[in-house]
Order: sequence, then structure tokens, then C-alpha cells
Amino acid sequence: MKRIEKAISRLMPEIAGKRVLEPACGCAEFSIAAAAYAAEGVCFDLDDKRLHSAALQTPRLSFEIMDATSMQFPEACFDTVVLYNAIGHLEEIAESVLRECLRVVNTFGAVWIVSSFRMDKAVIQQTVKPLLDQMKLEHTLQDDGTFTYLRISAAEAKGNLIRIKRELSGRILDIGGGGEGVIGRVYGPQVTAIDISAEELAEAPEGFEKLVMDAGNMTFPDASFDHVTAFYSFLFIPKDRHAQAISEIARVLRPGGEFYIWDCEVASAYPEPFTVELDIDANGVPIHTTYGILEKGCVQTAEGLIETCAKAGLRLCDVDRNGTQFYLRFRKGETNENRCLPIRGHGKHPGQSQSD
Repeated sequence: MKRIEKAISRLMPEIAGKRVLEPACGCAEFSIAAAAYAAEGVCFDLDDKRLHSAALQTPRLSFEIMDATSMQFPEACFDTVVLYNAIGHLEEIAESVLRECLRVVNTFGAVWIVSSFRMDKAVIQQTVKPLLDQMKLEHTLQDDGTFTYLRISAAEAKGNLIRIKRELSGRILDIGGGGEGVIGRVYGPQVTAIDISAEELAEAPEGFEKLVMDAGNMTFPDASFDHVTAFYSFLFIPKDRHAQAISEIARVLRPGGEFYIWDCEVASAYPEPFTVELDIDANGVPIHTTYGILEKGCVQTAEGLIETCAKAGLRLCDVDRNGTQFYLRFRKGETNENRCLPIRGHGKHPGQSQSD
């Protein structure tokens, strides 16, 4: 097996069917080989002096002249970025190059530094690893005797991935569960999803109960559910109806049950619409979506929701923030007690659950 075939085999899960970028490509040996499996390959360098002629004839591969510290690509447009036998020549500008690589890779992707050269391996150990530690970027490092492979997860670097793991038991009521149906995807038949829009429910995947219903006027008996979730739902519920919806949520939630909110701060949604772009890991299933609203007087804060929930007898147990995004967890008191954990804020991604 040729050296390049060994590297391609190791990276195959992140090459096959993906959009792959190779900065500082030199002769483009990696990109030429990867193009046989990738959906699209793009490679670039400061000039084409070392470029192999095959690079210009390889299907699904394009070459550009570009500076690795100032890439002319939009954000998050590649699935995988690979620096192949190149980092040794980029040591003095390594931080700028890495930041650009992380900018252009999408949240579910990764940046790889791969090399079989002794000089590159020394730079990885002596310069790149300390730099990543300084930047507080999690990474993995492996060596198979031929190549050193350093992988940087874009999700960890960007810090904006919402992770929802399958870890709740019992019945779950999902407020505004149409559209992507994120909670329904994760928990399946445990979920009863309600939405005021029949069209939104029709768009949601199958596998869980879907009912057209107003969150402010639910027909369920008291204490019907073990958990209630609202994934970017209050964004679309008029603020003057938040209190009624939360009162109903408290009513249908069993004593000791928990209520989870994933949402975001909104300062204004008029005259310019408010939009939020999300990357979601739904128990291992990647979802990329954008929510938007155009509405006068649409203002939302985590504090406002916390205050409204407190008035309904729901005690705040956990809060995590990431920029304007937030995750809130509440508990309904058992009998006359509201027993709950202290508030914790660890700077985790909204949606990364906490266990009692």
C-alpha cells in the first residue's frame, strides 16, 4: 500500500461523500487521491509551481491560488479540512492558518493535520499541540508508524453545537414539536408532540405521536407527563401568551417532573427579521436548521422565562448559556416542596444535559 493510500484509508469516514479542502496543497497528492471518494475536493496554494498536472484533470477536484491565512471561502462551507505534509512549512503562521481552517469547516466536521515527515511531526509536537492547548481546543493525536494524525473537532472549537442525548425515561410532552421534530427524533414513541400548525407537524418525521394543539389551552389531564420539552418554541409563541403556556405546562407535568427549554435571546425582530442558525446533534444525528421570525415587539430573554416559570411553581435547576443561546431546566415541586439542585453554569453547549 502506498503511503497516500494509507492516509486516505485512515481518513475515509471523513472523506467519502464529503466536501474536502486541502490548504497549502503543494503537489496536491492528497487531494488527487481523496477526489476518488469525496463529493468535491478543493485544494489551494500560494502558487502552482509544485502542482501535479493530474490535479487539473481529476474529476470533482479544483485548484485555486490562495493564502492559507486569508481564505476566500465563506464560513462552514467544508466538511473536512486536511493539512497534509504541510504544517512544517506553516509553523510561523500556524495559529492564523488553524483559525482559518476552523472558520471554513462546518460544525460537524474536523480539521486534520496529517504528516509522514519528521520535520512536520516535530512541529506538531513542539508548536501545534501547545498552541491548541493554549487555545483550549480539544484534539486527538495518533501515530501509526508512518503518519502522525492530529484531529481537531470543529464542534468543540466553535462551541455552538447543541447536543441532545437520549437519557430521559417516561412520557415526554414536546411543545411546538413540528418541523424538524428534534425531540421526537431522539425519543421516538416516548414523545407526544403538540404544535398549533398542522403543516409543521406534517413536516416532522414519523415515529412519535403528533397532535394539533395550543400550548396555552391543552386538553391533557393534570400530571400527565414525566417531562416537558420546548426546543426553540417560545421564540414563536407571542410573549403575552408565555405565562398561559407555562401555566399549562406546569399543570400537565407530574410532581417532581422536569421542564426543559432550549431557546435564544431576542432583542428585536422588526423591521428586520430575527434569525438563528443551529447545528444540532440529535443523539448522533446531525441536523442543521435556521429559525426566523418577523414580528413587532418580539423580545425574549432567559430571565423573563425564568421569572414566568417561577410564578407557575417551576423551580430553576440548571442554566447554561452560549452567546445568545440558552438552556434552562426546571423542576415541579413534589407535594408542597420544590426540591432542586443548585443552579450551575459550566459554559457547556445549550442542550447538554446535567444529571442529578
